[in-house]
Amino acid sequence: MGDSKIMTNNGMTWGILLATARPANLTEAEVFDHVLSYALAAERYEYDTAWLMEHHFTDYAIAPDTLTMAGFLLGATSRLRIGTAVTVAPFIHPVRLAESVALLDHLGKGRFNLGLGRGICKEDFSVFGVDPNDSHNLMYEAADIMLRAWKEDSIKNEGLFSFPETRVLPKPRSSELTVYAAAESASSVEWAANNGFPLLMQLITDYQELAARLELYNSCAEAAGYDPNSIDHTIVCLGHISESRERAKAEIFGFLEWWNDESSRIGFDDNDLKRLPGYRYHLNRIEQWVLEGKDTASFIDEWLDLNPVGSPEDCIRQLNKIVTVTGVRHVALGLEAAGNPNVTERNIRRFAQEVFPNVRQLTEERDGSEKTS
Repeated sequence: MGDSKIMTNNGMTWGILLATARPANLTEAEVFDHVLSYALAAERYEYDTAWLMEHHFTDYAIAPDTLTMAGFLLGATSRLRIGTAVTVAPFIHPVRLAESVALLDHLGKGRFNLGLGRGICKEDFSVFGVDPNDSHNLMYEAADIMLRAWKEDSIKNEGLFSFPETRVLPKPRSSELTVYAAAESASSVEWAANNGFPLLMQLITDYQELAARLELYNSCAEAAGYDPNSIDHTIVCLGHISESRERAKAEIFGFLEWWNDESSRIGFDDNDLKRLPGYRYHLNRIEQWVLEGKDTASFIDEWLDLNPVGSPEDCIRQLNKIVTVTGVRHVALGLEAAGNPNVTERNIRRFAQEVFPNVRQLTEERDGSEKTS
């Protein structure tokens, strides 16, 4: 998709993940009111991007339509780029998706980023009548249709999505509208690279695994004619600031236990995954955790150890490790894990004021040493 770099702030791009989780202490109305407050605070403190999650039928995240949410936030902000992490491609007709994304590109004057995924929640596929075995091919075909709809005067298709010759309007405002992909398995990474789609990656595995995923991506992207150095991959991670790493982990552990339990409840379990060849990567990850004897508490503890959680100095150190090992310069932080809106707003401010400037400085120093070596 061409040069997707949007880096600012001395080579780093900073984003916020707007999760719309609804713990028991918040009403639905409060969740959506807080989303707006967080987006406005992020813009005020000069974050670059905000990302929205799509989920259905669960308090894990109560925003079922990322495109509607994006339109609302594009109208409420003036500089912040708004993206979806992700829009679940198998659950929306690709022509409708192409229309809606192009419209958002116009209304936001080029500030919209589309992230595509294929879905992982069992009930979603059942309710929407989609076979999860088709999820890979539905996402691939939907993306192809969408790109053709933007570039060609009219299109038709015969396949999983079939429709007659159709003129799709509007065309995007941006000459190269960036499409991101949530891709974890090797086949999905190769597909994303062959299309030049930047990756959206969750930091729930060690940095070396992400680096290996990017190495595969870069090899495939280069073979497909793309410059890997021009592609703006994004890592999504947790963030929380407190007096110490131990104190920070204790403050968010309870929320994350609830969030992880809800994620396990709505996702495919290991018996489901054994019947779904296209989700082999996810099954392998679960089986590895079982072999390692990980329970929920140990999983969350290790998860937090990978993420910028702790004192400002701890967070600077972790973010610099992420940047150093992976080479990714676009990081989006989920800052709501305390389950307290006041703490979330404090996190937004403190990361911007106490952490980001120093990570940028460390990154600049590392780049400078590389150039002089």
